[in-house]
Amino acid sequence: MFNIWQRKKSGTRERLCILHAGQHKTGSTTLQNFLTQNANRLQRDGVLYPKAGRSLARTQHVDLLRLIAGQPLFSSGDGLIEAFDEEIAHTDHEVLLLSSEFLCSPLYFRPNRLVQDFLTARGYRLHGVMYLRDQPEYLNSAYAERVKMGREHRPFAEFAEGVLTGTISGAGTAMEFHRLRRPEVTDWGTQTFRPYSRAVRRNGVEADFMETLLGILAETGHAPGLTAERVAGFAPAERANISTGPLHIAIGRRVAASLAPRFDHRTLVRVTEGVYTVIHEMLLREGISERSYTGLTPEIYARIRAHYAHRNRGVGREFWERSWARVFPALPATRLVTNDLDLDSPRGPAGRQEKKVNRLFRLVMPEIEASVAAALAALPPEPASQD
Repeated sequence: MFNIWQRKKSGTRERLCILHAGQHKTGSTTLQNFLTQNANRLQRDGVLYPKAGRSLARTQHVDLLRLIAGQPLFSSGDGLIEAFDEEIAHTDHEVLLLSSEFLCSPLYFRPNRLVQDFLTARGYRLHGVMYLRDQPEYLNSAYAERVKMGREHRPFAEFAEGVLTGTISGAGTAMEFHRLRRPEVTDWGTQTFRPYSRAVRRNGVEADFMETLLGILAETGHAPGLTAERVAGFAPAERANISTGPLHIAIGRRVAASLAPRFDHRTLVRVTEGVYTVIHEMLLREGISERSYTGLTPEIYARIRAHYAHRNRGVGREFWERSWARVFPALPATRLVTNDLDLDSPRGPAGRQEKKVNRLFRLVMPEIEASVAAALAALPPEPASQD
């Protein structure tokens, strides 16, 4: 295991709050499933993974944390804070554990202190945990996520170049890991930054997270009853996020192109929650099973690696005492063969797939429209203006 990187913060011993901040595309959903399945076991040893404030999926705390950070999205927030305060007041615990990929933004990449102030006011000392992924693979995965949800219609090469040049606002901020070295970003508590490496992915992020958690608790002296032997008896994680293939991506881009002109970005995010499921279930009905999408070519991969290489060097050395290239070795050329159906590729000319993609797009679009209409009708009212 790589060394845990921390900035020490002096003070008396308090209850501890662990903030798992993702980031996106680093196995967070599987980890959250694992923590939810084992919440009762954790609580018996003094670690509370609270029920209050979790999302509709009931595994992560995005609704609560968005509300605290002043960025509510999918929930009106009615009663969330009251329920959370009730639970932490009446549940015996030494350690509070909160998890949401959303946290990477208000804690690190677009920091404000609202979440930190909220929790310290309730008597907690804070420790952040976040996983970092090599930028090319992160960008490929983040792109597929946006497309499959009906929120991105540009080709991957155009999207990647826009992120690198800053013409696509916001998307690249979450890959600027050098920001995490700035004391003013992380001085609100101690921190652990872990590499979402091939070894972590192979063994399961939940195993790495629990080993990391045990290391933190050994340092602080909290929840001594939670041991490696106890963790070995936990229920295994339910795997999440079924892979999205090139046909799904081709259809998703067409769906996104149809929806994008009709909604502002905030509304688009809210009404497209069901788009992935609709497309996925249609493909299952059609008997279609796919390998994961990749838009990475040797040229795009090298361009992204080169863009971040200089700043990544300091990140790897400071966080893990190893070079970034050693933690994240370059992918071999055999792994960098795109299967994008809208491009000519080893699978054949793009035009060969066009009729199939268009047929499936026409087939699924009525269901997409129904899903979007239902989501639009169910939206909670926007928070009142503070002006």
